[in-house]
Amino acid sequence: MGEIQGLRLVGEKWIVLDFRLGDTHMNHLFYRYDTRLISVPDLRPGPACVSNRPFRGGAPLLPLAASETGPAEKHNDAECQDVLQATGTASVEDLEILIYRRQDLLPPAVQQSSRDLQATEDDFFRGWGDYPYYLSYYENPPFESSSHRWYGLYGSHDRDFYALTIFDSEGREQKSETIHHLLCGDSSLEKRGSACGCRVVDVSEERQDLLAFCRTQNGDYAGIVRRDWLSVLHTDDLSGAGFIELSHKYQHETLEEIALGDGRPYVVTLELGEMLRIYAIPGRP
Repeated sequence: MGEIQGLRLVGEKWIVLDFRLGDTHMNHLFYRYDTRLISVPDLRPGPACVSNRPFRGGAPLLPLAASETGPAEKHNDAECQDVLQATGTASVEDLEILIYRRQDLLPPAVQQSSRDLQATEDDFFRGWGDYPYYLSYYENPPFESSSHRWYGLYGSHDRDFYALTIFDSEGREQKSETIHHLLCGDSSLEKRGSACGCRVVDVSEERQDLLAFCRTQNGDYAGIVRRDWLSVLHTDDLSGAGFIELSHKYQHETLEEIALGDGRPYVVTLELGEMLRIYAIPGRP
């Protein structure tokens, strides 16, 4: 089918899977993409389409002219009309932006809290698990929700734990509290002396649920022991709903989202484009 490139929950109903099929054989600056919708929670196939999009793997030698991109965009929107209608997006370009979470510029106050960050979310976390192995990952790009609130995990004054800080769309701090469970510092999940890092990967503001991805690793040149997991926290009272252990087989290539279906929240994971899993999020105790 192709190489999985993106996963996104859209409209609280559809899982959007985006596969790269290869170049178009007509223009090396364009790739063919297969976009497929799957309904939640019954996993029934929905609309699908194939589109031709500009190369995103790096800056091309020359910028693409409107004469090149215009016909491709018009063709894509026509071919993907059913997908666009189902997801409520105006164009394939808009859908691509939604799938890959291109965030707004950080408000100044959020930028100040994240002053040590020098790269985007994708770039910053691409090297997790690579040399040097001893690095801790306490500085994280904040996550922007659909309502443009910002959710960031920052080093807490309580050593080894994170503080979850929530900002409004203008960057004003709304809440900040140290998290003692389900993230770094939780002795039931993190082995003492390990490098550990967590980041926010999704938020359901309707249900006040937050999904965090965590990684811990320890060892030396003789070998590295690593553990990856997902944690769900309730943002109203910061209680924990539970965690999901990620398979070692797929720990480098797992995509994850919060979904709503039948009035209930779920966590959806896609492992290396091969295994799709859905977990129900329990209610508050």
